[in-house]
Amino acid sequence: MKIKFIFSDQYESALLALRPKNNKATLEWKEINRLEKVLTEFWKKEGKRVEKVLKNITGLSFKDRDILCYLNSQITVSDPLSIRIEDQKDMADNLIHELIHILLSQNYPQIKKGWNKMFQKYKKERFTTKVHIGVHAIHIELAKQLMPHRIRKITSYSRDKAYRRSWDIIERETSREILNIIF
Repeated sequence: MKIKFIFSDQYESALLALRPKNNKATLEWKEINRLEKVLTEFWKKEGKRVEKVLKNITGLSFKDRDILCYLNSQITVSDPLSIRIEDQKDMADNLIHELIHILLSQNYPQIKKGWNKMFQKYKKERFTTKVHIGVHAIHIELAKQLMPHRIRKITSYSRDKAYRRSWDIIERETSREILNIIF
């Protein structure tokens, strides 16, 4: 799968208009170009391994062979794939996290039964927590295989309550147990 990393002035302007309090972000073209190259090189070097490990963990493959990824100053989301500019290793971790969301959504019909079973098991949890129990369980298994040195950073990255709660559940129940429910 190929990922093209781009910065769009129009997309950036739209994001800034939606988040006026964070409107102070100024990105230097030199830094944007450098990070586009860094992420392109990361994906060129690691992409096939990431895809292979994700397939081994989940049994799923990406449906799209070409993906566009918007670099920006504001948000990291999976649709459209957008990565907030920050520390380059965190950006790579976030890219993998969002790709896991994409992989799961592209293959939802195949995982629907297991996904619903996992949602039922954690029915008292917030929606965001339930989604991230699955996403984070996959991410931690991938990190164990490809980047064990990043595990602590990956699990402590977000301060969001729902995300933190999903990591607590994974720690208590283990990622393998959770993945056995879904897949």
